[in-house]
Amino acid sequence: MGTRRRAVGGGPPELVRESRETQALAFAGIHIISPRIFALMHEQGLFSIIPVYLRLAAANEPVQAFRADQYYWRDLGRPQQIAEAARDLSEGKYIAV
Repeated sequence: MGTRRRAVGGGPPELVRESRETQALAFAGIHIISPRIFALMHEQGLFSIIPVYLRLAAANEPVQAFRADQYYWRDLGRPQQIAEAARDLSEGKYIAV
């Protein structure tokens, strides 16, 4: 089963399992999940999904990352960011598929 380690920032311990290959990846907050996950969740109210994923991974449930390195991703939450994305499009930094 998993081992406990101290969370970053002095938070509560996280349950993790050993892996031969690890790589730090950014969490974009985009999820593609099976509805089956809801029966496996015990949390109530507002909560972070990351501890859920760590707990499920420690229980040998499949939790996988999707590498989107070859795609154009950009935060569009502010008008300036939308303008920057439009500039990227006009300069050909992004090619629609």
